[in-house]
Amino acid sequence: SMSHFLELQEFFVEGKDHKKSHVLLHIAEPVSLKEKERGYFFVVAEVNNGYEEQIEYLQQIIDDIENEYYAEEDDPQSLEDILQSVNRRAHHILSNKKTSIACVVGTVNENVLTLAYHGKPQALLFYQSKNTLASTTIIDQPSTGNQLFSELIEGNINGGDYVVISSPQLMKFFSRDRMRKLLGSRRIEESAAHIQKVLHDLKEEISFGGLIIHLSDSQNKPKAGKRPKSKERGSAESLERLMHAERSTQETLSPPVFSHLLDGLKSKISKKEAASSPKKSGSRKHKKYHVEPNRRQSDRPQ
Repeated sequence: SMSHFLELQEFFVEGKDHKKSHVLLHIAEPVSLKEKERGYFFVVAEVNNGYEEQIEYLQQIIDDIENEYYAEEDDPQSLEDILQSVNRRAHHILSNKKTSIACVVGTVNENVLTLAYHGKPQALLFYQSKNTLASTTIIDQPSTGNQLFSELIEGNINGGDYVVISSPQLMKFFSRDRMRKLLGSRRIEESAAHIQKVLHDLKEEISFGGLIIHLSDSQNKPKAGKRPKSKERGSAESLERLMHAERSTQETLSPPVFSHLLDGLKSKISKKEAASSPKKSGSRKHKKYHVEPNRRQSDRPQ
């Protein structure tokens, strides 16, 4: 069986006009054994022409979803179940017609990526094809209407794949082809730092946020110079932890590239029987970015 590990790296640039564009970027990394069975949880959201209570409420909803997703239960709820209950109490977040929200809530667990979204955030998959990277759009239809999360997408990512999830404006300033070349030639923390610098140098009014997910393929030997030994950078490295995932032969043979998208199907999540494991204390590592000049950053109570 092949051994893979999962890497996540974020980029974030604060724009000059907080009213026009407010980005929330949130990544939770599992620590306890129970949490590791659930994988990583992340959110990328942009609120345009929002107001403070609305943004605070969206942040509260995100914290609630995360806490429910990682609840230390023998049979934890699927993301789908959690979001259905959130939808029932989140209507008023969409009630202001002047405001638009683009939001992705997702999990990545071993080689399974699950995304729920509203509006039209960017989500691209880059995959190995004939010795280069090809790409496909994961989110191709905007999701509107009075439900905060009405679309749910799930698919396998394979060794060597990259997924880039970002606030909606990224591709206007950083083309898919440029992204492809960047990902194909650097480690993801270098790619993320480069994207962040390019966006920062634009000095735009809007904010940007996003993340790069990479499932390494241990069989692909790195090209010479492609993966230099990284210098210790302390907290900047804190998300670059390796998460090992053994893949069975069956998984290896499973269809690549979010096959249900190509069929136009929206797949439902099957509840996986979570093997029970001893509870272990420890709090998840967080990276949260708020563009909220007048509010102190509050972290989830431990």
